[in-house]
Amino acid sequence: TGMKIRTLTRVIEQQAKDLEAERQRLIELYARCDDAGAKIVQEGAFDVAEGFYAEFAALMDLEFEAEPLTVAELEAAGGITPASLIGLADLLVE
Repeated sequence: TGMKIRTLTRVIEQQAKDLEAERQRLIELYARCDDAGAKIVQEGAFDVAEGFYAEFAALMDLEFEAEPLTVAELEAAGGITPASLIGLADLLVE
């Protein structure tokens, strides 16, 4: 079970890194800049041009393959809280 959890963790971590790299590329492509070339930030977020949100939404809709865990496998690993189970819902099978 431990090995299966570590494998799943590596898959998810790599996917998160790839998504972040692509998000940064989209920001570089779509962020509006001031006259000095600095990205404009409004209300804590980059001011982006049309097209950013459509591409970002498509990026977030991507799926990846990972072997699901069973609830029994997680319970056997110990220390799994109900909140953790809820957060992992899409990765679990009965």
